[in-house]
Amino acid sequence: MMPNLSRLLMVAGICVGLAGCGDSGSAPTPQAASTASSAADNKKAIGGETSAAPATNLPDTAPVVKVVTTGKTQPLSFTDSNGSVAGFDIDVITKIGEVQGFKVQFHKRPWQMLFSDVGTKQNDLAISGISYTNERAEKYALSDSYAINQSELMFLDASLKDKVKDLKSLKYITGLRVGALDGSKHAKQLANAGITDIKTYKTTYLLFTSLLRKETDVVAQDGILLNQLAKEFKQPAYTVVYEKKEEPSAQLVILMAKDNEKLRASVNEGLAKIKQNGELAKIQQKWLTAPNQ
Repeated sequence: MMPNLSRLLMVAGICVGLAGCGDSGSAPTPQAASTASSAADNKKAIGGETSAAPATNLPDTAPVVKVVTTGKTQPLSFTDSNGSVAGFDIDVITKIGEVQGFKVQFHKRPWQMLFSDVGTKQNDLAISGISYTNERAEKYALSDSYAINQSELMFLDASLKDKVKDLKSLKYITGLRVGALDGSKHAKQLANAGITDIKTYKTTYLLFTSLLRKETDVVAQDGILLNQLAKEFKQPAYTVVYEKKEEPSAQLVILMAKDNEKLRASVNEGLAKIKQNGELAKIQQKWLTAPNQ
């Protein structure tokens, strides 16, 4: 059933402006106690001031890494009711900094600016649901994968369950209205499967709600984002994961300047530590709707 207008407006405030994780070629509370940051200091960092978000057990002399993120992509990186950044990505990089001995300072920037900020070294790294692509690997230093975010089909009509079984089957279904983000990897994946009639949208929110408005029958997007919106709307939905988790494009990575090998080595070392000690799994369980690895 279509949510009422007030519900739509509430979720719009959270989700409008979302860009899909693998879409563009360019860029805390609540938190676990071990990664807690002062809300006041975190707000200063977001506003462009130079105060770092404190990390547990790190001295005042610890180096500061400037982290750029969108703060608009729940549950990965979003802005909470206190104006602080929160989410899976925020906890991941905070925990990596903790085990590697550096503090993190968060700056919210539009998706398109994440990449230019890192490229010009205005900020040290970007983490905001960024998927691996060969083009990004050529231009930037990318971390090892810290999570899997597979492409997924979502639909609301239970009568489609027998038809929508995998991506290739879509081209044989006449009259099916398919939606994707404009310029996204998902639109390309659909086109490569022979689907030419694709309705495109500018944001994940508009893409998801196209199902509610009955403009589309099925949409393709990153699974984490679609599942989160279905959860926010309390909307029963059916999903089909069509991208193998081993695919490079299904991997989420942290992005740094191409010549910043020292930082990449430190990030990868910290990532390996939190994978081994189970901290990464705890953060995933806290934020992600479904098991992610």
